[in-house]
Amino acid sequence: MSVASQEETVCESANNARTFTILRRADAPTPLVSVVVPVFNASSTLEEALCSLTDQTLEDLEIVCVNDASNDASPEILQRFFAQDARFTIVNHAENAGYGAAMNDGIQAARGIWIAILEPDDFILPAMYERML
Repeated sequence: MSVASQEETVCESANNARTFTILRRADAPTPLVSVVVPVFNASSTLEEALCSLTDQTLEDLEIVCVNDASNDASPEILQRFFAQDARFTIVNHAENAGYGAAMNDGIQAARGIWIAILEPDDFILPAMYERML
């Protein structure tokens, strides 16, 4: 397993500034598709959503999960998937910033040529991204 790197990013807009950290593998290759998953207190459905991503037939995939300061079991679920699958990147917000900020920060962290979104209370069929491309 490769070593994870962590970077701190400060995002400033006209009316606020927020800080978040990005946790990803240091040697992660540039993926074809980045899937952004915004997460806030989604522990009851999150595992099914993430399993539907790890089961994709298209393996050239980056999974960018944005933890928007969840206070349930979501952070632990994200850490477990990160530890088991090198395709995972976790963006951690220090404070809850809302859906729009979570999506913007996930897209900023994404490195794929294509960007997709999966809500944490949804799931996809195994060949979805392979068929779309």
